[in-house]
Amino acid sequence: MKLTKLARSKSFEMVNGYGLKQWYKYGLEAEISPNENPIELYKELDAMIEQAHKDSYDTGIVPEKQVDKPKENPVDNMITAITTSTTIEVLKTFEKLAKSKPEFEQAYNETMIKLTNKN
Repeated sequence: MKLTKLARSKSFEMVNGYGLKQWYKYGLEAEISPNENPIELYKELDAMIEQAHKDSYDTGIVPEKQVDKPKENPVDNMITAITTSTTIEVLKTFEKLAKSKPEFEQAYNETMIKLTNKN
């Protein structure tokens, strides 16, 4: 078999600003010279199609990157909840929790002292 021409086509599905899908199809055809490797030529045509698509539809808009918030520490969150209690009644809802860990108990006791000295 003697190859004289090589064709490559590729379709790209795009979604426009309205959320509708569109298909774009690119195609290239090349003549193969006697000393050319058809597989390499095929890869070259593929790269040219990819680049043409990128150049045609690259809007320059980069999707917003979601900034990772630091992971919240549940222990710190509970200590904050205890220390920001504004009344003794609210603080007492943390009484059982305060007995479960020394850091909770310390925050509970300090907040209780602060609230009882207020009154």
